[in-house]
Amino acid sequence: MLIFILVKALIVHIIESNSCNSKNGSKNNVLSCKGCTVVLDCALNKTENKPVWSALNNPALMDNKRLQVIENYSSKLQVSDLIKSDEDTYCCYAIRRNVSYQYCTWLQIVELVILPNDNTIVGTNGSTFTVTCSINNTIPGTKNISWIKNGKIVNSSTSNKLSLTFSLTKEIDQQNLTCKAVIGCIDMPIERVVRFNVTCKYVKAL
Repeated sequence: MLIFILVKALIVHIIESNSCNSKNGSKNNVLSCKGCTVVLDCALNKTENKPVWSALNNPALMDNKRLQVIENYSSKLQVSDLIKSDEDTYCCYAIRRNVSYQYCTWLQIVELVILPNDNTIVGTNGSTFTVTCSINNTIPGTKNISWIKNGKIVNSSTSNKLSLTFSLTKEIDQQNLTCKAVIGCIDMPIERVVRFNVTCKYVKAL
């Protein structure tokens, strides 16, 4: 009996994208993607001291070298190479006429998750295999998820999760599947690529 061993190597490629901003009362919401760089604005001006930044829920985040205050740009906060744990409410504080003011920004991270995440999947020739791509279900605005194979869209949905089922054959060796998410308020799409490497293994029949 001929067994195909499907080795899945994840190669993550995130296209550089702009963050999107929206207002919700006095809080500014910023949406950006995992691996991107975002600059948070401090809307306090004409203050008596330089604004000081803090992460509301996890103050230890401010000790990370990926977070830098840009003094030349009105004390904006730059967060580089975003990871999921950077998601927090960031506030800048300053004093004006002996009164303390704060301006807060909620930073939300967009992340594409592909399952299963096993390194090796075993199946016989012609058996089916399903991969699922999902995005944070709290992401606001319009969104579209697509699976792309050989440059063509093979499945698409406006939901937060999309699955693709296909047959295991030797011919899928070295082919790439791409999960692509288009978020309404982000200028560029976010992509994650899954590369399949297939090798054959002969199993002696009992």
